[in-house]
Amino acid sequence: IFHTLQNGEYVRQCNLPNHAVPKSLALSKDGMLVIYCGQDLLLYSMTINATLVAAVDIDERVNSFAFTSDNQHIILGGEKGNVSIRQVHDLKLKGKHTGKGVAIRSVMVTPEDCVIAGSQTGDIAVIAPDNTQQQRTNRSSRSWSLY
Repeated sequence: IFHTLQNGEYVRQCNLPNHAVPKSLALSKDGMLVIYCGQDLLLYSMTINATLVAAVDIDERVNSFAFTSDNQHIILGGEKGNVSIRQVHDLKLKGKHTGKGVAIRSVMVTPEDCVIAGSQTGDIAVIAPDNTQQQRTNRSSRSWSLY
């Protein structure tokens, strides 16, 4: 259920398939809502008008996620130590850094689209987009590299 922040007025309600209970959600600047449900390990992409755009089984508990600066990708930090990059509109997997099996507790994206991931043990990983390929092909698709 969505309410306004100013006075708490009801705006709309969003129902997920199978009455799934959301654990986390994030709203992009473009009006896309990404919802993670911990019981069934599903990730949903919806419009702000509650239209389901995509759903995917991610096979890992997610502790944190954040949008890239262009709002076209979402970064997920998982319980198995993986950092995944997915397209927001169809939730297609674009890249994955397989960790050491230590849970990722926090992810954030810098203005340059570098991903900073913090693990349960205090380790920090920095993952940066490979802009050289983007410049060569002059497309908006990105590949990602671990530094």
